[in-house]
Amino acid sequence: MIKASDVLHKMQQANGVREDSSYFLTPDFPTDRSLENPVKNEEILSKLNDILRDELTAIHQYMVQAEICANWKYNKLHDAIETYARQEMVHAQKIIERMIFLDGMPEVGVLNPIDVGTDIESQFRNDFSSESDAIRTYNSGVALAASLGDNGTRELLESNLKEEEGHFDWLQAQLTQIDQMGIQNYLAEQGN
Repeated sequence: MIKASDVLHKMQQANGVREDSSYFLTPDFPTDRSLENPVKNEEILSKLNDILRDELTAIHQYMVQAEICANWKYNKLHDAIETYARQEMVHAQKIIERMIFLDGMPEVGVLNPIDVGTDIESQFRNDFSSESDAIRTYNSGVALAASLGDNGTRELLESNLKEEEGHFDWLQAQLTQIDQMGIQNYLAEQGN
């Protein structure tokens, strides 16, 4: 077995450090150290899989809705919804990266029920409900990570949560506009 002090000694020799320069020496690393990830926790991995399922479902739902909007020539809505789908992809990627760091296995083949909606208003209402659920799941994940002292996961979830709240706010604004001006006037604004 190679000792850390032997490696350090060879590095010192290669860099011209004199033998009596003891301040460069460090104790050997303990050989009984576990290679287990210090922040791995099955409860947090389960919560991350719940969040990943929400994100993957949102990606599918938003992409279908964006293409429906493009087909109906609601270009502004297409662009906005496609942007949210891409943000959800980034969220999913970050969750997957974190799970792998925690020595977990992301469950990418499981989705929540997808409810695209048959018209713009029903799409927004479905998305509003999904985002509400996602915010609750993120908040419980933040609380869990904080209680376990897993600050890396907590920071990731807080960052994603802020963007989810932005999606929620946008959907709430769209539904408010529909209620105030009527669906026909709202849709007239969504073309080119």
